[in-house]
Amino acid sequence: MIYKSIVAAYDGSETAEQALKHAIQLAEKSPGCKLTVAYSKYRPPMNFPYYGIPSMAEIEAKLQEYDDAVLEKAQDMIKDLPDAAVKVFVGSPALSILECADESGADLIVIGSRGLGTFKGMMLGSVSSYVAQHAKVPVLIVKQ
Repeated sequence: MIYKSIVAAYDGSETAEQALKHAIQLAEKSPGCKLTVAYSKYRPPMNFPYYGIPSMAEIEAKLQEYDDAVLEKAQDMIKDLPDAAVKVFVGSPALSILECADESGADLIVIGSRGLGTFKGMMLGSVSSYVAQHAKVPVLIVKQ
């Protein structure tokens, strides 16, 4: 099948990396296909009332360091594709992926079966599950 626009969800996890590799392969096999890598800077609410815990500024600096590394890796993975970009969102990863798919006119979303939020996935339902249930286009869930 030939795709015009693919959105690949990426969070830096091994499963997300496999999903992005798969999306790259599909984009390469679809002449003129645009690949958009969706990354969400999710910041869960934090309240640390205890002494000795790093300051919010220190925590934010570490999170930003992580974000920068993940984005650099994604940029490196797509550097050889002529029409590919990384788009950064802030907020819920699942909603960000769906928003990215809508904005880019995607005809396919590629996502890993499990990302970084394993505990949250067990408790509330995984991002891939939510995306698969609410997407307006086909969703390819890549398992590792």
